[in-house]
Amino acid sequence: MSCHDENGMFEPEMTVYHGSNCDYYAHDEFCCDGCKDSCTKGAPKCNICELQMKNLLAQLITLYPTTAFSFTMQDGTIITGTPTGMLDPYNNGIVVVTSSGDPTEYVNVCQIARVELLSATYNTQITYVSGCLCPTCSGCDESIRSLISVGEIICIPRGVPITGATVVAVAPGIIALDSGANLWFVSTCHMDSFTIIDNVTG
Repeated sequence: MSCHDENGMFEPEMTVYHGSNCDYYAHDEFCCDGCKDSCTKGAPKCNICELQMKNLLAQLITLYPTTAFSFTMQDGTIITGTPTGMLDPYNNGIVVVTSSGDPTEYVNVCQIARVELLSATYNTQITYVSGCLCPTCSGCDESIRSLISVGEIICIPRGVPITGATVVAVAPGIIALDSGANLWFVSTCHMDSFTIIDNVTG
């Protein structure tokens, strides 16, 4: 698949990543790498963190169908409930969240900073988008991931603090943490700071 940039120039063929739903696009006007800064005709403009979060949530809804989720948004707002599906077949941009006695909420995936699964443990069936085609779109993400390894115990103090959680996965745009009680998926684009409590490399 290929596309044109905002100036009408023809772009080279691009990889369609699992979970990005780019297979819905049938025309070359659409950019489907999920991380280009500018695409035409309403194509996705998400960075790698957003693309990974969309990919991840589509799986979590299936793997944890009855689990309560807590979404921390970029502005600090917390939304709690059970996600029942995702809307927008092209972009998976909206999570539908239900909570007993409350109206259904529609959560903007691109504004999610972290997801907490209550009373859940990590499922090794989870797969991740492997990377980003744009070399400049994920610099901060790469810097954070270079400091964190699977098996380390880290603390994220900002917002609702995460303390004493073990890193179970490190992937482009996301860090997965397991405390033994709850499970977190944290967008590396929205990690203000973190502390490594126990470094596996010594």
